[in-house]
Amino acid sequence: MEWEDIYNKSKLVVDKVASSLLDETEVVCKDEQLEALANKLIDVRYMEECLENRKRFNGKKAFLLMKKRDVWRRWVRIGIWTSSVACVVLGCVLLLTIKKEIVSSLDVVNAEIQSVEKKALLIRSNGQKVVLGKEEQCLQEGDMAFVTADSIGLKYSSIHKYAYDSLVVNRIEVPRGGMYMLKLSDGTQVWMNSDSWIEFPVIFSTKCREIKLGGEAYFDVVKNNNSPFIVNTQLGQVKVLGTEFNVKCYPEDAVVATTLVEGSVLFVNKNVQAVTLNPGEQVIWGKEYSQAVVQKVNVDYFISWKENRLSFQGESLEKIMQTLARWYDVEFVFESNKLKKIKFSGNLDKYTDIYTFLRLFEMGANVHFEVQGRIVFIREKRLR
Repeated sequence: MEWEDIYNKSKLVVDKVASSLLDETEVVCKDEQLEALANKLIDVRYMEECLENRKRFNGKKAFLLMKKRDVWRRWVRIGIWTSSVACVVLGCVLLLTIKKEIVSSLDVVNAEIQSVEKKALLIRSNGQKVVLGKEEQCLQEGDMAFVTADSIGLKYSSIHKYAYDSLVVNRIEVPRGGMYMLKLSDGTQVWMNSDSWIEFPVIFSTKCREIKLGGEAYFDVVKNNNSPFIVNTQLGQVKVLGTEFNVKCYPEDAVVATTLVEGSVLFVNKNVQAVTLNPGEQVIWGKEYSQAVVQKVNVDYFISWKENRLSFQGESLEKIMQTLARWYDVEFVFESNKLKKIKFSGNLDKYTDIYTFLRLFEMGANVHFEVQGRIVFIREKRLR
């Protein structure tokens, strides 16, 4: 469901909303000018003219104002005393906040689903496990590096520039419902998405900087012409000298996707020809592919998670629910395969509670969600 479709849907019921507004405000609208303005709200021709003025109305912004449902009455008062264009915005906001007019109420039973938070587990080479969160911690890796953890993430500060003997390798695991940031000993920054892990040396060798990744991470690699940076996944390698890029390789996806933001990267797999990416390009490969697929993309849709946003363009409900399942540590169960194929486009706040997400999807398509504990059932919306 596109934003434009949602926008057009709102026009079908704006007359009803306007009428209810007029009824609610008859007592306070004694001024003739205000009464005339209120009457305009139920004039279909007037409302259509206002709605067609796209430069004065941002449908996406109004859509996201649903999250402020607890203060919708304040918007009613503001709308009455503002210009006619503000009244149009008011009508659309109300459409998104009054569930009885647009969407069915969510069925929620014994659910305590928390938003994404910064948390991870550090597994040191000696087997010690350290729970990471927002609290400050200080560790030391022998005489090789100092390790500090705080609300920003985990940072390795090397005492020696390179490791000349056997490498000491640590591992960080980010669970479902979590995210974390890691700064490696060379200064490279790694943002880790939910349900991901990374294995890395405490100090890199002189020849190369090599790590292993499962899940998804965004890399901002410090440039070093003498030491390439290599990301190993189960489906191939990504080699760089210094750049910014995103790598996604979840087992359930069965593909590896590398999206380049700046610089250049080389994707290598023994089964296909090596591919070099330019900024704004993405390479995808899986075991069922005969060759690596390179395409131009809007990188924002693939890296927005790092900025705490969920962005998707024409994405299936099945794929979107996979992302939400990792973020909120829940399980989604579809009533039918037909529901999995419904397409959505949007841009939402990652830290929004899951119930707001689900209401938005209910409004955009013929779907209904039932939340039971940490399981969310997705069904066709039925008339009540």
